[in-house]
Amino acid sequence: MDGASWDLAEIPLSETQERYQVKIFSGAQLLRQDEVHQAQWHYSAAMQSLDGAQGLLELQVAQLSESFGPGLFRKFPFTI
Repeated sequence: MDGASWDLAEIPLSETQERYQVKIFSGAQLLRQDEVHQAQWHYSAAMQSLDGAQGLLELQVAQLSESFGPGLFRKFPFTI
């Protein structure tokens, strides 16, 4: 419980639901922030258009914990 076992491939965190925070940045400007309940997310053409997304962007994603809030964000640069 609460990450106490290191013997398993995935550390059990005793969360009641799977949640992630996804952010899209253009430089320092936050274009979009979403919360998702599965380990996948699609940045659709409609979302990109609404956000005015173009050029070099950065996706940031962190798992959300009811006990601790967001974990460390992983950052992935990409270009539209």
